[in-house]
Amino acid sequence: MNRLWPPLFLIIGLSLTIMLSGHVHRIKLRHNNESMSTIGRLPAAVLRAAALEFQGVASDFMFLKTITYVGLRLQEHSSPTEKEWHRAATMLRGVTDLDPRFWDPYLFAEVIFPWQAHMRPEADKLLLKAAKYRPEDYQPFY
Repeated sequence: MNRLWPPLFLIIGLSLTIMLSGHVHRIKLRHNNESMSTIGRLPAAVLRAAALEFQGVASDFMFLKTITYVGLRLQEHSSPTEKEWHRAATMLRGVTDLDPRFWDPYLFAEVIFPWQAHMRPEADKLLLKAAKYRPEDYQPFY
């Protein structure tokens, strides 16, 4: 009986692998076709009203959608188009309108926009906003 366990586990493992590989492939395709959310195009007042008291959560969600999309495009070695870069900038402005003290969008803009997107003025605008809302922080100035 003890001799039957290893082959049985091997057969069960291979069966599960074969059964789940199609599902994993569908999830990967769905992830690759993900687009940037259009919620960031809304005016700041509408975003704040829609988020109610969950402005931090909405800000985090929008930021994660933005960096996931940009990161996926960069990982594929196909830089986002100019239109997609401007949409990312719009999303980050929406993120910082919801939560102006959230440092990560400013850092992302500081690192990505000047070098990858060649959008230094957009990065400067966001960093000036960071300096306004984070006066105790030295990072926006450097």
